[in-house]
Amino acid sequence: MRLRFWKKAVFVRPNAQTALAPLPEAFRSLLLSMYDGEPQSGSLGEMHTIDSTTLISPEEGMWIYDLCRELKPKKTAEIGLAYGFSTIYILAALHENGSGNHVAMDPCQSVFHDIGLCQPEKLRMSRAFSLFRRGRPRL
Repeated sequence: MRLRFWKKAVFVRPNAQTALAPLPEAFRSLLLSMYDGEPQSGSLGEMHTIDSTTLISPEEGMWIYDLCRELKPKKTAEIGLAYGFSTIYILAALHENGSGNHVAMDPCQSVFHDIGLCQPEKLRMSRAFSLFRRGRPRL
């Protein structure tokens, strides 16, 4: 939405709460905690602050979600997991679709304290998710 104040264009983005409203509660809550900058748990159970520049916007995430809902893919893949923002949107769509598996390839996941790896577990979506740290995944 574009508004004009004193001849200067200002772009107003909907807040994350509004943008994420269509998502199932568990997925929405986890994403909101991440967007709010709350520390996230890594593979050793320790809490870590996430880098605020390593993410996708709620609007980009909802585009991914909507695309996966519409196409109803049986298998999805991404290169780079980081904190798991895009993975959460994909898993939310697979959950709502009732089937599908997601594969992420990230040899550097340990740099992110395995936070991205832990997110599917929090959502009880581990069966629909695989991480490959190296080598070729089977799709």
